Amino acid sequence: MTFSVSMKYGRSRLAVLASGRLKGMPALEKIETSWTNRFKNYVAFHGLDNAISKISRDSRGMINKNNLIRVLADELNQSLSLISFETEKMPPHKARELVSSRAKDFIELANLSQKGDQEFVRFVIDVLLRADAIHFPDNSVHCGVVTFYVAAIAKEMGFEERFITWGKTSGVLHDIGKIGVPTELLQKTVIGENEKVSIDQHLLISIYLLQEIRWLRNVVKIISHHHPHPLFNGDLNIGKLGGKIYTLAQILRVVDVYDGLTSKRKYKTEGPHTRLFDQRLVKVFTHSEAIEELRNGPYDHDVVDALERVVEKGEEYIFNIKDLFERSEIKFVWPGIEHLIGKNILPFKGTGKSHREEFWLINRAPFLWLISGQKKGFDDVLAFIDYVKQTIVLTAYEKNLLTEFNEMTGAVRKQWMELADVLYEGLFRALNIDSRTGLDTFSSLIKLLHFYREDISALTVKIVDSLALTPEKDESAFFEWLALRLYGENTVSVDVYGGHAFNDLLLKLLWDAGLLKE
Repeated sequence: MTFSVSMKYGRSRLAVLASGRLKGMPALEKIETSWTNRFKNYVAFHGLDNAISKISRDSRGMINKNNLIRVLADELNQSLSLISFETEKMPPHKARELVSSRAKDFIELANLSQKGDQEFVRFVIDVLLRADAIHFPDNSVHCGVVTFYVAAIAKEMGFEERFITWGKTSGVLHDIGKIGVPTELLQKTVIGENEKVSIDQHLLISIYLLQEIRWLRNVVKIISHHHPHPLFNGDLNIGKLGGKIYTLAQILRVVDVYDGLTSKRKYKTEGPHTRLFDQRLVKVFTHSEAIEELRNGPYDHDVVDALERVVEKGEEYIFNIKDLFERSEIKFVWPGIEHLIGKNILPFKGTGKSHREEFWLINRAPFLWLISGQKKGFDDVLAFIDYVKQTIVLTAYEKNLLTEFNEMTGAVRKQWMELADVLYEGLFRALNIDSRTGLDTFSSLIKLLHFYREDISALTVKIVDSLALTPEKDESAFFEWLALRLYGENTVSVDVYGGHAFNDLLLKLLWDAGLLKE
Protein backbone atom coordinates (compact mmCIF):
# COMPACT_ATOMS: atom_id res chain seq x y z
CA MET A 1 0.00 0.00 0.00
CA THR A 2 1.25 3.48 -0.86
CA PHE A 3 0.65 6.21 1.68
CA SER A 4 0.00 9.82 0.86
CA VAL A 5 -0.45 12.68 3.30
CA SER A 6 -3.27 15.10 2.48
CA MET A 7 -2.68 18.83 2.77
CA LYS A 8 -5.00 19.11 5.76
CA TYR A 9 -2.20 17.78 7.98
CA GLY A 10 0.13 20.58 6.84
CA ARG A 11 2.56 21.65 9.57
CA SER A 12 0.83 19.49 12.14
CA ARG A 13 2.06 18.23 15.46
CA LEU A 14 4.25 15.88 13.46
CA ALA A 15 6.44 18.73 12.31
CA VAL A 16 9.15 17.72 14.75
CA LEU A 17 9.09 14.19 13.34
CA ALA A 18 9.18 15.50 9.81
CA SER A 19 12.26 17.46 10.78
CA GLY A 20 13.90 14.23 11.87
CA ARG A 21 14.19 15.20 15.53
CA LEU A 22 13.48 11.84 17.13
CA LYS A 23 15.80 11.35 20.08
CA GLY A 24 18.19 8.44 19.76
CA MET A 25 17.66 7.63 16.08
CA PRO A 26 20.45 9.11 13.90
CA ALA A 27 18.67 8.03 10.72
CA LEU A 28 16.08 10.76 11.32
CA GLU A 29 18.39 13.70 10.70
CA LYS A 30 16.63 15.11 7.64
CA ILE A 31 13.09 15.23 6.32
CA GLU A 32 14.27 13.39 3.21
CA THR A 33 15.24 10.36 5.30
CA SER A 34 13.14 7.45 4.05
CA TRP A 35 12.41 6.20 7.58
CA THR A 36 11.12 9.63 8.64
CA ASN A 37 8.80 9.96 5.67
CA ARG A 38 7.48 6.43 6.04
CA PHE A 39 6.73 6.89 9.70
CA LYS A 40 5.30 10.40 9.25
CA ASN A 41 2.96 9.14 6.54
CA TYR A 42 1.90 6.14 8.62
CA VAL A 43 1.07 8.24 11.65
CA ALA A 44 -0.84 10.83 9.63
CA PHE A 45 -2.72 8.24 7.55
CA HIS A 46 -3.89 6.31 10.61
CA GLY A 47 -4.88 9.35 12.62
CA LEU A 48 -2.32 8.88 15.36
CA ASP A 49 -1.22 12.51 15.37
CA ASN A 50 -3.33 13.24 18.47
CA ALA A 51 -1.67 10.39 20.37
CA ILE A 52 1.78 11.45 19.19
CA SER A 53 1.14 15.02 20.32
CA LYS A 54 0.83 13.77 23.92
CA ILE A 55 4.27 12.17 23.93
CA SER A 56 6.64 13.97 26.28
CA ARG A 57 9.53 15.95 24.81
CA ASP A 58 12.81 17.06 26.27
CA SER A 59 14.03 20.64 26.64
CA ARG A 60 14.99 20.72 22.96
CA GLY A 61 11.56 19.64 21.80
CA MET A 62 12.72 16.16 20.82
CA ILE A 63 10.32 13.25 21.09
CA ASN A 64 11.35 10.49 23.48
CA LYS A 65 11.73 7.28 21.49
CA ASN A 66 10.57 5.03 24.34
CA ASN A 67 7.34 6.98 24.73
CA LEU A 68 6.73 6.75 21.01
CA ILE A 69 7.16 2.98 21.14
CA ARG A 70 4.74 2.90 24.07
CA VAL A 71 2.04 4.68 22.02
CA LEU A 72 2.32 2.20 19.16
CA ALA A 73 2.48 -0.76 21.58
CA ASP A 74 -0.69 0.39 23.32
CA GLU A 75 -2.42 0.67 19.95
CA LEU A 76 -1.40 -2.90 19.04
CA ASN A 77 -2.59 -4.23 22.39
CA GLN A 78 -5.96 -2.56 21.98
CA SER A 79 -6.27 -3.94 18.44
CA LEU A 80 -5.78 -7.56 19.53
CA SER A 81 -7.44 -7.40 22.94
CA LEU A 82 -9.49 -10.55 23.75
CA ILE A 83 -9.06 -11.90 20.22
CA SER A 84 -8.27 -15.39 21.57
CA PHE A 85 -11.92 -15.81 22.59
CA GLU A 86 -13.10 -14.83 19.11
CA THR A 87 -10.74 -17.09 17.16
CA GLU A 88 -10.99 -20.30 19.20
CA LYS A 89 -14.10 -21.55 17.36
CA MET A 90 -13.22 -20.16 13.93
CA PRO A 91 -11.80 -22.15 11.01
CA PRO A 92 -8.12 -21.27 10.43
CA HIS A 93 -8.64 -19.04 7.39
CA LYS A 94 -11.28 -16.98 9.19
CA ALA A 95 -9.14 -16.63 12.32
CA ARG A 96 -6.19 -15.49 10.20
CA GLU A 97 -8.34 -12.92 8.44
CA LEU A 98 -9.59 -11.55 11.76
CA VAL A 99 -6.09 -11.18 13.26
CA SER A 100 -4.79 -9.58 10.06
CA SER A 101 -7.72 -7.18 9.97
CA ARG A 102 -7.39 -6.11 13.63
CA ALA A 103 -3.62 -5.58 13.33
CA LYS A 104 -3.78 -4.12 9.82
CA ASP A 105 -2.29 -0.76 10.78
CA PHE A 106 0.68 -2.29 12.55
CA ILE A 107 1.29 -4.82 9.78
CA GLU A 108 1.36 -2.02 7.21
CA LEU A 109 3.85 -0.10 9.34
CA ALA A 110 6.08 -3.18 9.71
CA ASN A 111 6.03 -3.83 5.96
CA LEU A 112 7.38 -0.37 5.25
CA SER A 113 10.80 -1.82 6.03
CA GLN A 114 13.27 -1.80 3.17
CA LYS A 115 16.14 -4.20 2.50
CA GLY A 116 18.97 -3.70 4.94
CA ASP A 117 16.96 -1.28 7.07
CA GLN A 118 17.94 -2.90 10.37
CA GLU A 119 17.18 0.22 12.40
CA PHE A 120 13.56 0.12 11.31
CA VAL A 121 13.36 -3.66 11.86
CA ARG A 122 14.61 -3.24 15.45
CA PHE A 123 12.06 -0.47 15.99
CA VAL A 124 9.20 -2.74 14.87
CA ILE A 125 10.44 -5.60 17.08
CA ASP A 126 10.74 -3.11 19.95
CA VAL A 127 7.07 -2.17 19.53
CA LEU A 128 6.05 -5.85 19.55
CA LEU A 129 8.06 -6.61 22.67
CA ARG A 130 6.83 -3.50 24.46
CA ALA A 131 3.23 -4.52 23.71
CA ASP A 132 3.99 -7.96 25.16
CA ALA A 133 5.72 -6.50 28.25
CA ILE A 134 2.81 -4.14 28.95
CA HIS A 135 0.25 -6.92 28.57
CA PHE A 136 2.07 -9.74 30.40
CA PRO A 137 5.38 -8.64 32.01
CA ASP A 138 6.36 -12.17 33.10
CA ASN A 139 6.78 -13.13 29.45
CA SER A 140 9.84 -10.89 29.01
CA VAL A 141 11.95 -13.12 31.25
CA HIS A 142 10.88 -16.34 29.54
CA CYS A 143 11.45 -14.96 26.03
CA GLY A 144 14.84 -13.57 27.06
CA VAL A 145 15.93 -16.96 28.44
CA VAL A 146 14.69 -18.78 25.35
CA THR A 147 16.41 -16.33 23.00
CA PHE A 148 19.73 -16.62 24.83
CA TYR A 149 19.63 -20.41 24.68
CA VAL A 150 18.55 -20.50 21.03
CA ALA A 151 21.43 -18.22 20.04
CA ALA A 152 23.97 -20.11 22.15
CA ILE A 153 22.86 -23.55 20.91
CA ALA A 154 22.85 -22.42 17.29
CA LYS A 155 26.37 -21.08 17.81
CA GLU A 156 27.40 -24.31 19.54
CA MET A 157 26.07 -26.31 16.58
CA GLY A 158 27.99 -24.20 14.05
CA PHE A 159 25.13 -22.31 12.41
CA GLU A 160 25.84 -19.39 10.08
CA GLU A 161 25.08 -15.86 11.29
CA ARG A 162 21.87 -15.39 9.28
CA PHE A 163 20.37 -18.55 10.76
CA ILE A 164 21.34 -17.46 14.26
CA THR A 165 19.62 -14.13 13.60
CA TRP A 166 16.42 -15.89 12.54
CA GLY A 167 16.66 -18.06 15.65
CA LYS A 168 17.08 -15.06 17.94
CA THR A 169 14.10 -13.29 16.39
CA SER A 170 11.95 -16.39 16.74
CA GLY A 171 12.97 -16.60 20.39
CA VAL A 172 11.89 -13.08 21.33
CA LEU A 173 8.65 -13.30 19.32
CA HIS A 174 7.52 -16.91 19.78
CA ASP A 175 4.93 -15.99 22.43
CA ILE A 176 3.86 -12.62 21.03
CA GLY A 177 0.34 -13.97 20.48
CA LYS A 178 -0.25 -13.81 24.23
CA ILE A 179 -1.18 -10.16 23.78
CA GLY A 180 -4.44 -11.53 22.41
CA VAL A 181 -5.13 -13.57 25.57
CA PRO A 182 -6.56 -11.73 28.61
CA THR A 183 -3.89 -10.99 31.23
CA GLU A 184 -6.13 -12.33 33.99
CA LEU A 185 -6.31 -15.68 32.23
CA LEU A 186 -2.53 -15.87 31.72
CA GLN A 187 -2.01 -15.23 35.43
CA LYS A 188 -4.51 -17.83 36.68
CA THR A 189 -3.15 -20.94 38.38
CA VAL A 190 -6.35 -22.95 38.08
CA ILE A 191 -8.17 -23.09 34.75
CA GLY A 192 -10.83 -25.15 33.05
CA GLU A 193 -10.70 -26.93 29.70
CA ASN A 194 -12.31 -24.03 27.82
CA GLU A 195 -9.85 -21.54 29.30
CA LYS A 196 -6.95 -23.77 28.28
CA VAL A 197 -8.23 -23.67 24.70
CA SER A 198 -8.19 -19.87 24.82
CA ILE A 199 -4.64 -19.79 26.19
CA ASP A 200 -3.45 -22.23 23.53
CA GLN A 201 -4.70 -19.79 20.87
CA HIS A 202 -1.64 -17.63 21.55
CA LEU A 203 0.49 -19.71 19.18
CA LEU A 204 -1.93 -19.31 16.30
CA ILE A 205 -2.31 -15.60 16.99
CA SER A 206 1.49 -15.29 16.88
CA ILE A 207 1.59 -17.00 13.50
CA TYR A 208 -1.35 -15.13 11.99
CA LEU A 209 0.14 -11.79 13.05
CA LEU A 210 3.78 -12.39 12.11
CA GLN A 211 3.25 -14.19 8.80
CA GLU A 212 1.78 -10.99 7.37
CA ILE A 213 5.15 -9.24 7.87
CA ARG A 214 7.21 -10.18 4.86
CA TRP A 215 10.65 -9.99 6.49
CA LEU A 216 9.57 -12.48 9.16
CA ARG A 217 8.70 -15.36 6.83
CA ASN A 218 11.55 -17.64 7.94
CA VAL A 219 10.96 -16.69 11.57
CA VAL A 220 7.30 -17.70 11.27
CA LYS A 221 8.34 -21.12 9.94
CA ILE A 222 10.48 -21.65 13.04
CA ILE A 223 7.80 -20.49 15.47
CA SER A 224 5.00 -22.46 13.84
CA HIS A 225 6.85 -25.78 14.12
CA HIS A 226 8.21 -25.45 17.65
CA HIS A 227 5.00 -26.36 19.44
CA PRO A 228 2.63 -29.33 18.91
CA HIS A 229 -0.70 -28.18 17.52
CA PRO A 230 -3.47 -29.98 15.60
CA LEU A 231 -3.41 -27.39 12.83
CA PHE A 232 0.19 -28.25 11.90
CA ASN A 233 -1.04 -30.40 9.04
CA GLY A 234 -0.62 -27.84 6.30
CA ASP A 235 -3.67 -25.72 7.05
CA LEU A 236 -1.47 -22.82 8.17
CA ASN A 237 0.02 -22.50 4.69
CA ILE A 238 3.47 -21.60 5.95
CA GLY A 239 5.48 -23.82 3.65
CA LYS A 240 7.86 -26.70 4.23
CA LEU A 241 10.93 -26.38 6.40
CA GLY A 242 14.47 -26.60 5.08
CA GLY A 243 17.17 -28.50 6.97
CA LYS A 244 18.58 -25.74 9.18
CA ILE A 245 15.22 -23.99 9.58
CA TYR A 246 13.82 -27.31 10.79
CA THR A 247 16.69 -27.67 13.28
CA LEU A 248 16.12 -24.12 14.53
CA ALA A 249 12.49 -25.03 15.17
CA GLN A 250 13.68 -28.05 17.17
CA ILE A 251 16.08 -25.83 19.13
CA LEU A 252 13.26 -23.41 19.96
CA ARG A 253 11.04 -26.33 20.97
CA VAL A 254 13.67 -27.84 23.30
CA VAL A 255 14.62 -24.60 25.08
CA ASP A 256 10.98 -23.53 25.43
CA VAL A 257 10.22 -26.77 27.26
CA TYR A 258 13.50 -26.70 29.21
CA ASP A 259 12.82 -23.24 30.61
CA GLY A 260 9.28 -24.25 31.52
CA LEU A 261 10.54 -27.31 33.38
CA THR A 262 13.31 -25.56 35.32
CA SER A 263 11.54 -22.32 36.22
CA LYS A 264 9.14 -21.38 38.97
CA ARG A 265 5.74 -20.53 37.52
CA LYS A 266 2.56 -19.35 39.20
CA TYR A 267 0.57 -22.15 37.61
CA LYS A 268 2.78 -24.89 39.09
CA THR A 269 0.32 -25.71 41.85
CA GLU A 270 -1.00 -29.04 43.05
CA GLY A 271 -4.54 -30.00 42.15
CA PRO A 272 -6.63 -31.67 39.45
CA HIS A 273 -7.32 -28.52 37.41
CA THR A 274 -4.04 -26.64 37.25
CA ARG A 275 -2.62 -25.14 34.06
CA LEU A 276 -0.49 -28.29 33.88
CA PHE A 277 -2.74 -31.27 33.31
CA ASP A 278 0.26 -33.61 33.59
CA GLN A 279 0.83 -33.65 37.35
CA ARG A 280 4.44 -34.83 36.90
CA LEU A 281 5.30 -31.37 35.62
CA VAL A 282 4.02 -29.45 38.64
CA LYS A 283 7.43 -29.40 40.31
CA VAL A 284 10.43 -27.26 39.37
CA PHE A 285 12.94 -29.56 37.67
CA THR A 286 16.67 -29.46 38.30
CA HIS A 287 18.92 -29.17 35.25
CA SER A 288 19.74 -32.89 35.22
CA GLU A 289 16.08 -33.85 35.70
CA ALA A 290 15.03 -31.58 32.83
CA ILE A 291 17.69 -33.03 30.52
CA GLU A 292 16.52 -36.55 31.35
CA GLU A 293 12.91 -35.55 30.68
CA LEU A 294 13.89 -34.15 27.29
CA ARG A 295 15.94 -37.22 26.37
CA ASN A 296 12.95 -39.44 27.12
CA GLY A 297 10.58 -37.25 25.11
CA PRO A 298 10.00 -36.53 21.41
CA TYR A 299 12.88 -34.07 21.13
CA ASP A 300 15.96 -33.86 18.93
CA HIS A 301 18.79 -35.51 20.87
CA ASP A 302 21.52 -33.53 19.07
CA VAL A 303 19.83 -30.33 20.24
CA VAL A 304 19.49 -31.65 23.80
CA ASP A 305 23.21 -32.53 23.77
CA ALA A 306 24.04 -29.00 22.59
CA LEU A 307 21.82 -27.50 25.32
CA GLU A 308 23.69 -29.51 27.95
CA ARG A 309 27.03 -28.21 26.65
CA VAL A 310 25.76 -24.62 26.65
CA VAL A 311 24.59 -24.85 30.25
CA GLU A 312 27.94 -26.33 31.27
CA LYS A 313 29.71 -23.41 29.54
CA GLY A 314 27.25 -20.90 31.02
CA GLU A 315 29.80 -18.34 32.24
CA GLU A 316 31.71 -18.46 28.96
CA TYR A 317 28.64 -17.66 26.87
CA ILE A 318 27.46 -14.92 29.23
CA PHE A 319 30.81 -13.14 29.37
CA ASN A 320 31.17 -13.38 25.60
CA ILE A 321 27.65 -12.21 24.98
CA LYS A 322 28.81 -9.76 22.31
CA ASP A 323 29.59 -12.84 20.16
CA LEU A 324 25.89 -13.77 20.27
CA PHE A 325 24.09 -10.42 20.32
CA GLU A 326 24.65 -7.00 18.83
CA ARG A 327 24.59 -3.97 21.11
CA SER A 328 21.09 -3.06 20.00
CA GLU A 329 19.83 -6.56 20.83
CA ILE A 330 21.03 -6.71 24.43
CA LYS A 331 17.86 -5.14 25.84
CA PHE A 332 15.72 -7.84 24.21
CA VAL A 333 17.45 -10.62 26.15
CA TRP A 334 18.55 -8.83 29.34
CA PRO A 335 15.54 -9.94 31.48
CA GLY A 336 16.36 -13.54 30.57
CA ILE A 337 20.10 -13.22 31.17
CA GLU A 338 19.48 -11.59 34.54
CA HIS A 339 17.12 -14.43 35.40
CA LEU A 340 19.57 -17.13 34.32
CA ILE A 341 22.40 -15.68 36.38
CA GLY A 342 20.16 -15.31 39.40
CA LYS A 343 18.54 -18.73 39.36
CA ASN A 344 21.84 -20.56 39.74
CA ILE A 345 21.97 -22.44 36.45
CA LEU A 346 24.91 -20.24 35.43
CA PRO A 347 27.64 -18.98 37.81
CA PHE A 348 26.16 -18.95 41.31
CA LYS A 349 25.78 -22.37 42.87
CA GLY A 350 23.34 -22.07 45.78
CA THR A 351 21.79 -19.06 47.48
CA GLY A 352 23.92 -18.87 50.63
CA LYS A 353 22.71 -18.09 54.13
CA SER A 354 19.08 -16.98 54.28
CA HIS A 355 19.47 -14.53 57.20
CA ARG A 356 21.37 -11.92 55.20
CA GLU A 357 19.37 -8.76 54.52
CA GLU A 358 21.06 -7.23 51.47
CA PHE A 359 17.91 -7.66 49.39
CA TRP A 360 18.81 -4.83 47.01
CA LEU A 361 22.27 -6.18 46.29
CA ILE A 362 20.97 -9.75 46.00
CA ASN A 363 18.49 -8.62 43.35
CA ARG A 364 21.19 -6.61 41.57
CA ALA A 365 23.84 -9.36 41.77
CA PRO A 366 23.39 -10.53 38.13
CA PHE A 367 24.01 -7.00 36.84
CA LEU A 368 26.97 -6.39 39.16
CA TRP A 369 28.50 -9.78 38.36
CA LEU A 370 28.26 -9.18 34.63
CA ILE A 371 29.96 -5.78 34.75
CA SER A 372 32.57 -7.00 37.25
CA GLY A 373 34.37 -9.10 34.68
CA GLN A 374 35.11 -11.69 37.39
CA LYS A 375 34.93 -14.97 35.52
CA LYS A 376 35.89 -17.00 38.56
CA GLY A 377 33.00 -18.80 40.21
CA PHE A 378 31.62 -17.92 43.62
CA ASP A 379 30.11 -20.37 46.07
CA ASP A 380 26.83 -18.46 46.09
CA VAL A 381 25.26 -15.06 45.53
CA LEU A 382 26.20 -13.79 48.97
CA ALA A 383 29.85 -14.72 48.44
CA PHE A 384 29.82 -12.47 45.38
CA ILE A 385 28.18 -9.64 47.34
CA ASP A 386 30.95 -9.98 49.92
CA TYR A 387 33.46 -9.65 47.09
CA VAL A 388 31.76 -6.43 45.92
CA LYS A 389 31.82 -4.92 49.40
CA GLN A 390 35.40 -5.98 50.09
CA THR A 391 36.53 -4.45 46.81
CA ILE A 392 34.95 -1.12 47.75
CA VAL A 393 36.39 -1.13 51.29
CA LEU A 394 39.87 -2.04 50.03
CA THR A 395 39.76 0.74 47.43
CA ALA A 396 38.63 3.26 50.05
CA TYR A 397 41.56 2.16 52.25
CA GLU A 398 44.03 2.50 49.38
CA LYS A 399 42.77 6.03 48.68
CA ASN A 400 43.01 7.01 52.39
CA LEU A 401 39.24 7.44 52.53
CA LEU A 402 38.31 4.52 54.77
CA THR A 403 37.34 6.72 57.74
CA GLU A 404 35.12 8.91 55.54
CA PHE A 405 33.62 5.80 53.92
CA ASN A 406 32.76 4.19 57.26
CA GLU A 407 31.24 7.39 58.66
CA MET A 408 29.25 7.95 55.49
CA THR A 409 27.82 4.41 55.21
CA GLY A 410 27.08 4.33 58.94
CA ALA A 411 25.08 7.54 58.74
CA VAL A 412 23.20 6.41 55.65
CA ARG A 413 22.41 2.97 57.13
CA LYS A 414 20.89 4.53 60.24
CA GLN A 415 18.45 6.47 58.08
CA TRP A 416 17.63 3.97 55.37
CA MET A 417 19.11 0.47 55.11
CA GLU A 418 18.36 -0.01 51.40
CA LEU A 419 19.98 3.34 50.59
CA ALA A 420 23.28 1.97 51.91
CA ASP A 421 23.06 -0.99 49.54
CA VAL A 422 22.27 1.35 46.64
CA LEU A 423 25.38 3.30 47.61
CA TYR A 424 27.50 0.14 47.39
CA GLU A 425 26.18 -0.48 43.89
CA GLY A 426 26.93 3.09 42.86
CA LEU A 427 30.49 2.93 44.17
CA PHE A 428 31.05 -0.38 42.38
CA ARG A 429 29.89 1.19 39.13
CA ALA A 430 32.11 4.19 39.83
CA LEU A 431 35.10 1.85 40.08
CA ASN A 432 34.15 0.45 36.70
CA ILE A 433 33.96 3.94 35.20
CA ASP A 434 37.31 4.89 36.70
CA SER A 435 39.04 1.77 35.37
CA ARG A 436 37.92 2.67 31.86
CA THR A 437 38.39 6.43 31.85
CA GLY A 438 41.21 7.17 34.29
CA LEU A 439 38.91 9.39 36.37
CA ASP A 440 38.29 9.18 40.11
CA THR A 441 34.53 9.29 40.48
CA PHE A 442 34.88 6.81 43.36
CA SER A 443 36.70 9.32 45.59
CA SER A 444 34.44 12.18 44.49
CA LEU A 445 31.35 10.25 45.55
CA ILE A 446 32.75 9.37 48.96
CA LYS A 447 33.84 12.96 49.65
CA LEU A 448 30.53 14.40 48.54
CA LEU A 449 28.30 12.04 50.49
CA HIS A 450 30.55 12.21 53.55
CA PHE A 451 29.99 15.97 53.55
CA TYR A 452 26.21 15.46 53.72
CA ARG A 453 26.31 12.48 56.12
CA GLU A 454 24.97 14.27 59.21
CA ASP A 455 21.76 15.24 57.47
CA ILE A 456 20.39 12.67 55.04
CA SER A 457 18.74 15.39 53.02
CA ALA A 458 16.69 15.18 49.86
CA LEU A 459 19.86 16.01 47.94
CA THR A 460 21.70 13.06 49.49
CA VAL A 461 18.86 10.70 48.66
CA LYS A 462 18.72 12.08 45.12
CA ILE A 463 22.46 11.59 44.59
CA VAL A 464 22.45 8.02 45.90
CA ASP A 465 19.24 7.12 44.09
CA SER A 466 20.75 8.35 40.81
CA LEU A 467 23.42 5.68 41.21
CA ALA A 468 20.81 2.90 41.06
CA LEU A 469 20.72 2.56 37.31
CA THR A 470 17.86 0.14 36.59
CA PRO A 471 15.94 -0.65 33.39
CA GLU A 472 12.68 0.08 35.19
CA LYS A 473 13.77 3.62 36.06
CA ASP A 474 15.56 4.70 32.91
CA GLU A 475 15.62 2.04 30.22
CA SER A 476 17.65 3.96 27.65
CA ALA A 477 20.40 4.99 30.07
CA PHE A 478 20.60 1.53 31.62
CA PHE A 479 21.00 -0.38 28.39
CA GLU A 480 23.36 2.20 26.94
CA TRP A 481 25.60 1.94 30.00
CA LEU A 482 25.39 -1.88 30.10
CA ALA A 483 26.09 -2.20 26.38
CA LEU A 484 29.08 0.11 26.63
CA ARG A 485 30.46 -1.97 29.49
CA LEU A 486 29.93 -5.29 27.73
CA TYR A 487 31.04 -4.20 24.28
CA GLY A 488 34.20 -2.45 25.40
CA GLU A 489 33.54 1.06 24.16
CA ASN A 490 34.59 4.22 25.97
CA THR A 491 32.06 5.28 28.58
CA VAL A 492 32.91 8.98 28.34
CA SER A 493 30.32 9.38 25.60
CA VAL A 494 27.45 8.30 27.84
CA ASP A 495 25.44 11.29 28.95
CA VAL A 496 25.45 11.72 32.76
CA TYR A 497 25.77 8.02 33.54
CA GLY A 498 29.17 7.53 31.93
CA GLY A 499 32.61 8.95 32.42
CA HIS A 500 33.39 12.65 32.01
CA ALA A 501 29.77 13.84 32.11
CA PHE A 502 29.14 12.04 35.40
CA ASN A 503 32.46 13.22 36.80
CA ASP A 504 31.67 16.83 35.85
CA LEU A 505 28.36 16.56 37.70
CA LEU A 506 30.14 15.36 40.81
CA LEU A 507 32.74 18.12 40.56
CA LYS A 508 29.97 20.72 40.41
CA LEU A 509 28.31 19.26 43.52
CA LEU A 510 31.67 19.17 45.29
CA TRP A 511 32.28 22.81 44.37
CA ASP A 512 28.81 23.83 45.58
CA ALA A 513 29.53 22.06 48.87
CA GLY A 514 32.77 24.00 49.26
CA LEU A 515 34.88 20.86 49.08
CA LEU A 516 37.02 21.99 46.16
CA LYS A 517 39.70 24.65 46.17
CA GLU A 518 40.24 27.05 43.30
